Amino acid sequence: ILTGLLFDIEEDNVKVVGVDGYRLAVRKQMLNLGKKMSFVISAKTIGEVVKIISENDENIEFFVGRRHVSMCVDGYSVVSRKIEGEFIDYKKIMPSSFSTTFKVNTKAISSTIERISLIINDQLKTPMRCKIEADEIIFSCATALGRATDSYKAEITGETFEIGINNRFLLDALKNCDCEEVVMNFNGSFASVIILPPEGDDFVYMVMPMR
Repeated sequence: ILTGLLFDIEEDNVKVVGVDGYRLAVRKQMLNLGKKMSFVISAKTIGEVVKIISENDENIEFFVGRRHVSMCVDGYSVVSRKIEGEFIDYKKIMPSSFSTTFKVNTKAISSTIERISLIINDQLKTPMRCKIEADEIIFSCATALGRATDSYKAEITGETFEIGINNRFLLDALKNCDCEEVVMNFNGSFASVIILPPEGDDFVYMVMPMR
């Protein structure tokens, strides 16, 4: 069930939720359907549907049955069986308050993390250290390839602390934020990083820390 994507449909919006053992993503789209329902489709199937979407396609039609969902786009129809089971209750694991928060430029902080990532080997999964100071974030890492340190200036509200994060997971989240700035929220060294838009709730990205 957790290898699929949850489509959580409210009366006026649709949320698509994906999760693995280390991160969670929620994308919200306003859509007035006037009904509530939820279903889970294989993420691999959704990936195949995305591949056939061209730049000229404005809409995808979803036909939701009792056991199957049909998605129609650009003359193609892709039919997927619903995945049965209980999806994770993502609303309950989202914190409602944070001890540390700050706003960053999405491209600028992504570039900083990419510079640190040059010495990180994906096979060893060495965590990237993030030291949250009063007015800057200091990124650092030490691997067999060497050491790297870089910093990003930010107006930080709340507690100062240090946390280990998977650099690739954090970059994946930042590069898929379709806005110039994002807000990063923390609850200390052992809680997840929550990435939100500056306004509204169009998306939520949650990345677990590394020890």
